[in-house]
Amino acid sequence: MAFLKRTFVVFLLIYMAWTKVELTTQETVEVYLGDSAQILCQYNVTDGNNQPSDLFVQWFVTSDIRVSRKLIFYGDDKKQKVVDNTDYSDRINVTLDHQEAQLTIQNVQLSDNRQFICHVQEKVFGFAVVTTDLRVFAPPDAPVIKDVMTGISVTNEMPSKVASCEVRNSFPEPNITWYKNSMPLMSSAGHANVSRDPRGFFSVQSTLEYKAVREDEDAYFSCEVSFFVPGGVRTLESNSVNITVYLCVCVCLDPSTKVEMWRESPQGLVKEGDTVELRCHGDGNPPPSFIFHRKQVSFTVRGVISVRPCLPPSLLSNTVGLDIGPKYIDQDVDLESSGHVLILSPVSRNHSGIYQCRPLDSDEYADVKGEIQLPVHYLDPAVVVPKDSEVMLKGEDLTATCNALSSLKTHTVWYKDGKQVGTGNTLHLQDATYGTTGQYHCEVSAPSFPALHSSGSVHIIVRGGPQLVGEDQEVQLEEAIGRMVNLSCEAEGSPLPSISWNIIGTQVTKKAHDTALTCFCVFVSPQNWKEVVRKSNEYVAQSVVSVNVTSDIRALCNVCNDVGTEVKAFNIKAIPSVTTPAPFTPGFSCSLCLCVHAAKGSGVIIVVIILCLLLLAISSVLYFLYRKGIIPPGRSGNLDITSERTPKDDVIEMVTLQRVSLANYWLVHKHFLFSLMLIHSNSSSSSSQEEQEVVALDRL
Repeated sequence: MAFLKRTFVVFLLIYMAWTKVELTTQETVEVYLGDSAQILCQYNVTDGNNQPSDLFVQWFVTSDIRVSRKLIFYGDDKKQKVVDNTDYSDRINVTLDHQEAQLTIQNVQLSDNRQFICHVQEKVFGFAVVTTDLRVFAPPDAPVIKDVMTGISVTNEMPSKVASCEVRNSFPEPNITWYKNSMPLMSSAGHANVSRDPRGFFSVQSTLEYKAVREDEDAYFSCEVSFFVPGGVRTLESNSVNITVYLCVCVCLDPSTKVEMWRESPQGLVKEGDTVELRCHGDGNPPPSFIFHRKQVSFTVRGVISVRPCLPPSLLSNTVGLDIGPKYIDQDVDLESSGHVLILSPVSRNHSGIYQCRPLDSDEYADVKGEIQLPVHYLDPAVVVPKDSEVMLKGEDLTATCNALSSLKTHTVWYKDGKQVGTGNTLHLQDATYGTTGQYHCEVSAPSFPALHSSGSVHIIVRGGPQLVGEDQEVQLEEAIGRMVNLSCEAEGSPLPSISWNIIGTQVTKKAHDTALTCFCVFVSPQNWKEVVRKSNEYVAQSVVSVNVTSDIRALCNVCNDVGTEVKAFNIKAIPSVTTPAPFTPGFSCSLCLCVHAAKGSGVIIVVIILCLLLLAISSVLYFLYRKGIIPPGRSGNLDITSERTPKDDVIEMVTLQRVSLANYWLVHKHFLFSLMLIHSNSSSSSSQEEQEVVALDRL
């Protein structure tokens, strides 16, 4: 890295005290493209009062036309900041101390060929600025020289084209010098054409025009490119070419009898988009110019061909590669050429064919020509069926195809999540699971021509209704009253299923001999439960609830998604726990459950319900009288009333009264027994003799 030093001094006078800020930096820094560059800014601040100075350092970069500047760094010895969202945010770092600030630029680009500014400010008295030019260098490729094949006559009055020289990818602009027999020619002999590509590199093409003399018959011409590098200049020399010099105006007395035609570039197989150069050479004197033309060709197509009814039976099987073979059409297409060279750029499949060149000096009736076959290979974009995405149900089968027309035999590979899942044009997905969901990519390539490749993709989505995890959809449990029990419900599905719970009481139905027994309970169903666990992943959801067992419980887990619904039932039988009876306290509560044999009519049930309501009303009055002291308190107890069997039509089995004073208890049951006797007397005359049971269900 070459550089020159530059010094900038500032003197400031404020309040009878003077301060001197002195900056020193390189005038120029030179570096190769891609290397690192260091720009050093040294400063010395002298305070007239010998007080320490607080310095603030900033680095700027100028625009391409140097009319504006942009801040890329600022800071002091305590805090530094690289400015975000610039071309240098991730390529520079600055080291500071009390004497210097060094800017380091990583991976230097052509755009860094500009001016960098060091700005140092003494926070009280003033500032100083100094600039450095960063010069970036990129050596060019080796020069390429091409000669003129037709030869030059010494009788030409004007300079003739001898050769051309081209150099590419240089920065800054290189210079081309022509040589004859290692001696430089005058600069006016070459005409240069300079261009610059989008990356910023220079390319120079120079054409040598020269008036030949007889002595140039054995002369050799070459070109030399000179270019700048850090600290100097370097050169690269091309190969030498020899020209044919004619001493007089020639009459073509020696026409071409043999022509050779070949492909100069590219080497190997040709694909669509390439630039093809064809050349011809004849044995005539002087070497002749040529006319080029092409015969049309219908080239081989290889690939998967859809089976259509119009195809003959011989093509309905094994159609993975259908080889039709080249078919040439007797129709010549004349092509524009330059002497003995034909350039085709860019080529497509339509350029496939047989190319011929004919010399202009040949006899009109002689069939002298050169010929070459040019196949242009191609691989069309892959077409995947089904297209884009496909939704399928769990357990279904799917066949996906990936086809791409090509002039060569192709090979297809399927991938999912970076792993190979199949080969060939067809992918079979059988008994789909939720793991089948994903993006499937097919890569189509030509093994004989790796440069040809194509790809396509399809997104597979597997849907399915919820499925409960576990074998039992109805679970039977027994648990003591007052205990907590955890119920777990887990299901899988796509879309992810949702879970909800219904906790309800149980309606019990059982058989007693030939009579159906149904319990009708007057109570509020317990809802003492809560969800303690809820978790899910991509396909599986789980919920756990904790239930307080107060009675027989039926818990329903409802699982559903867009595809379907499932229910899992938990039947919990409550087992009474053995407890010591609580001491009597004045008060009144009633829990009544009547179980009635279902008979021919329902009138008795209605009568019983009305009697229950009357019983509750009478009990309330008695409790009021007890609270007023009109009725003295008695002992708590219960009474079992048993009567003979009543007809099958209506039998009252269970009555319970709890926590009632003894006097109130007998009063209540006296009226209730009277009602029962009326029912019994009305029904005994027309029914058979059967047993009537009255059993206490609840005891406090």
